[in-house]
Amino acid sequence: MARLNISMNNEMVKDIEKKAEDEGKTISSYIAEAVKSYSNIKNAGLQKEDMEFMLKYVSMFISIGVVPVPAFLLDEITKISFSKSSDTVSNAWYERGKIAADILKGYATTLEDLWETIKHFRPFLPLNMIELKITNKNVEVTISGSGYSIEASKCTAEGLRGVLEIYDVKTNNYEIASGFVKVYGIKK
Repeated sequence: MARLNISMNNEMVKDIEKKAEDEGKTISSYIAEAVKSYSNIKNAGLQKEDMEFMLKYVSMFISIGVVPVPAFLLDEITKISFSKSSDTVSNAWYERGKIAADILKGYATTLEDLWETIKHFRPFLPLNMIELKITNKNVEVTISGSGYSIEASKCTAEGLRGVLEIYDVKTNNYEIASGFVKVYGIKK
């Protein structure tokens, strides 16, 4: 096995020693594992920044309790729920949108910051298209690919209304069709 000498600051050395010890590894095996991971990232055509965004994405999703569910199953459950009480379901999505936005504000404090974050994570979002237009105080959000049914689109619109409220946008109207949502609002 080849040997390699590397230099790094004392703080980083202490951090690596602690983490290696916590994981029951030698410093050498810990560093070799980290270098192999970094090499795999580069071999996949990704940059370090891509991985940092993915880690932030996963962290955000864990913090808001996202559970991966197949879209067709979620759509069917939504339709069944709507047949029982559309007002209750709509209100639940609106309220959960507000809760999610409260958490997201820890990552993106303004609507513009949120939009920048969404643009970075766009490849990971299960949507065909998402667009934000801000003109003076007018806000327009368009989403395509938000489910298969009109009920799923209604849920998306209500959740988005909740998010926008937390980001100081008063929604005044929305348009929906199967898999399509456009929400209009005014910045407060």
